[in-house]
Amino acid sequence: MGLIMSVGLSARMLTAIAARPPGFVQSSSADLVALSKDKPPSFSDGKPDADHSSRDSFDQNSSLEPFDQVVKHSQVSTGLFTLYRDGQQDRTLLGIKPDQLNQNLLLVATLRSGLGEAGLVRGMSINDLMVQFRRITGNRLQVVVPNVMVRDSPGRSQPSQLLRQSFSDSLLLTLDMVSIHPRSGEMLIDLKDLFINQDPINLSQTLNNLLDDYELDPNSSYLGDIKVFPGNVEIQATFGFLGSGKGVSGFPLLSLPDGQGFSLGLYYSLSVLPNHPSFHPRPADQRVGYFTTAYRQSPRDRSADGVVRYINRWHLEKQDPGAALSPPQKPLVFWLENTIPAQYRQAIREGVEWWNEAFEQIGFAQAIEVRQMPDHADWDPADIRYNVIRWSDSWRSLWDGLGQARVNPLTGEILDADVLLDANLVSGSQQTYQTLIAPSSGFSPHSLSQLCGQTLMGRGRQQIRNPSTVGPHSSPDRLPLSVYGQCLEHQAWQQIAFGALAIHHLQSPLQAPDQEELYLQQFLRLLAAHEVGHVLGLRHNFLGSTLLAPADLNNRELTRSQGMLSSVMDYAPPNIAPPGQTQGDYFSTRLGAYDLWAIEYGYKPLTNARTAPWELQQIANRSGSPELAYATDEETFDGIDPISNAWDLSRDPLHYAASQMAVDRAIWAKLNWFSVNPGESFGVLRQRVDSVFFHYLQQAMIISNYIGGERFKRTNPWDLKGQRPFEPIPAEVQREALTILERDVFSPEAISLSPDLVDLLAPDLWLDSAQTSEVNSLDYPLYDQILGVQALTLSNLLLGDRLERLRDVDLKPKGPTPLTLSELFDRITHSLWKEIFEPVPQAAPLSSLRRGLQQYYLNLLTDLTGSNPGPNQEPTSFLDSLALLTTDHAPEEARVLARYQMNQLQEALASYLHRQGGELDTLNRAYLENARDRINRTLHNP
Repeated sequence: MGLIMSVGLSARMLTAIAARPPGFVQSSSADLVALSKDKPPSFSDGKPDADHSSRDSFDQNSSLEPFDQVVKHSQVSTGLFTLYRDGQQDRTLLGIKPDQLNQNLLLVATLRSGLGEAGLVRGMSINDLMVQFRRITGNRLQVVVPNVMVRDSPGRSQPSQLLRQSFSDSLLLTLDMVSIHPRSGEMLIDLKDLFINQDPINLSQTLNNLLDDYELDPNSSYLGDIKVFPGNVEIQATFGFLGSGKGVSGFPLLSLPDGQGFSLGLYYSLSVLPNHPSFHPRPADQRVGYFTTAYRQSPRDRSADGVVRYINRWHLEKQDPGAALSPPQKPLVFWLENTIPAQYRQAIREGVEWWNEAFEQIGFAQAIEVRQMPDHADWDPADIRYNVIRWSDSWRSLWDGLGQARVNPLTGEILDADVLLDANLVSGSQQTYQTLIAPSSGFSPHSLSQLCGQTLMGRGRQQIRNPSTVGPHSSPDRLPLSVYGQCLEHQAWQQIAFGALAIHHLQSPLQAPDQEELYLQQFLRLLAAHEVGHVLGLRHNFLGSTLLAPADLNNRELTRSQGMLSSVMDYAPPNIAPPGQTQGDYFSTRLGAYDLWAIEYGYKPLTNARTAPWELQQIANRSGSPELAYATDEETFDGIDPISNAWDLSRDPLHYAASQMAVDRAIWAKLNWFSVNPGESFGVLRQRVDSVFFHYLQQAMIISNYIGGERFKRTNPWDLKGQRPFEPIPAEVQREALTILERDVFSPEAISLSPDLVDLLAPDLWLDSAQTSEVNSLDYPLYDQILGVQALTLSNLLLGDRLERLRDVDLKPKGPTPLTLSELFDRITHSLWKEIFEPVPQAAPLSSLRRGLQQYYLNLLTDLTGSNPGPNQEPTSFLDSLALLTTDHAPEEARVLARYQMNQLQEALASYLHRQGGELDTLNRAYLENARDRINRTLHNP
């Protein structure tokens, strides 16, 4: 569902610690009770040894302006803090009382206006921090982020002074006071000094990662409206940026009329970090997918790794604790922003309300309310008092949806949340990705598809993306213009577009319009439910798509009674029925069993603190049920488990992917001149063909991941179910996957398009401010497209990580006749060179595509034998680079087998050339002789 993140407070401070130990973290009832009291467990707060606010050693006269004179002409607003606005001097002062020093505050920064590209989208969270104002000598205040990553153990006698001296807080900035009230001690600071002249949220560094050619211009930055309330202060600011116009990594920002500068609007919320004595932090269990708040407890005796983890969740309490079903004391209210088009509001509302079923199961009636923001609301959607489903437009979309939650870093309590939906998702259901952004991305549509094919390969993902922490959401949104981020976006939008394309061409003309509207409405519901799931605390579950057998996916009675997915937290593709089958629902129409179970773990009222750990363990111990299977980003990105994928469907992804290839071929067969709608160009037809190619590649990657694959399950060794974390994919299933690839990817007849269709595939040629066309060739690069699918699939089969797993098959439990490295190489060689090893009389000449695939295989074998280009020899093509990437880190056994295969090929080529004699045409004879000679040079001149 695009790029989705859950934002915790103090992102610079809280670590993205993966939950490794089995079972849930053991936290005693003392831990749960301690954090629910007025004073949380002690942690390194970085305060001076004495409270400077009570000292009389500060200079309160000569360096400060008299308080009465400073505020004489000011308009005063009271609330959490007192605001003094002086219109004559264009100055706004913030009054901080002495008892507000060292108080935990929540500082949230959100984009009020953006660029619509480069990740700077209206409503995007920039940073969230827990901060304190601290007074130091010289009439100065510091803004500090307390270090809550290391805390004292409850009830321990170890002095907190040790922690203060061992671990530092984060110092954001230091401010000079303007004045101090002589009696109350109220301290005045200039808000412009705090938010404009200095940078408390690290905006400059964030933008440096995104926009390397622009700098903040203080002269064009200013404060806007400021509102103060009893619990929060809301501050608008505008920041100007100037640059040379080169844009991002040399590519211009197309959304700007002139690239020399732009403005960003920010919305700051400064609020008290609430304390809810009845909120009990809930321990995390890695079998249930929640975002977590983690800290190291000292002394480190609370868990195997010394880390305490709490799940992130909202504070929900029943109005009537004794009732089986009761409304909450305070429901979760989500507002639909008034910018959402009216025709989509109901579908989005219904998707949000799906979650009420999960809460009703654990005793909460109408836990979630959805309200409509008035057209002329007097509040801003970024106001921290409101949870808003926002509608944001963009020039180059980076996601279809994004969930953002602000969390108390002391307890894991979710305090505020927003969901961003991209307006392009509607047009994306009718257009292809290239129409939306690819021509302006710095890559041609073809090369971007090739690069994104690499992201579907395990090692390729690691190589392509910029070095970064790959948390559930941290990498994509913080590096939106990396190839990695663009490829995630590419896949999401391609899936949306492909589904609409399939409906348009596979449904009857009379049914297609109604089906396209149903498709869009079902997608909006699922997207809204997915994003709200994130802001309820849930992570992705990439096993959510494995609920049903392929034959059941189009049984509407079944899918509407139990769901198409076990979890809406998966990235589910549209369900497109294979040719000859009746079409069911396109997307799931309700929550799945995993979603209900996860909400039970996170939100079910527990009896008391003493029995809470046992009650939670009983819930988590049900994880062995197939419908409760859970796998999130870490294992999916690793690529070891072929069942854990984004964009796959059914409990049998292997055969479902094969059936989707049949859908692709059916669409290609339907595309022709009549596929161009009135007002469209042949360029749109070309983009549709591209979209089907990428979909075909995705299916090939899903299938190839079965070879050398292993199921990975998050298990607890103490739940006595005997499950092992790892289980090899049965050898017969791996061999079947190879057979499908040989038939549907590598055979000469696997992929073909009508020559009449290819002659229609002219590109759109525009050169203007709206879109810059970049095409590799004026005619359609059919050879490159087909060979690209074949080469990427072949590279995925021979990826170093996969070859290492096959090498190690003897070291692990295995069934009869396991698939070995030797068998894999033998099957690939004989499949790709079938004409040479199994010659038939008067064999047809090798096609250019067949020769290209065989040559690429020789590239791989050559690189595996160690005959790589020297340090001064750069790859000259995409396929050269791909081959080097594939063979990196390959085990020595694979290199030995590559040499063996080349020996076998050399002998077979010599025999074939001798037998065929003059039957070969000149081109094929020259090609085969060159291949024979090339192998000879490689073997004898490594």
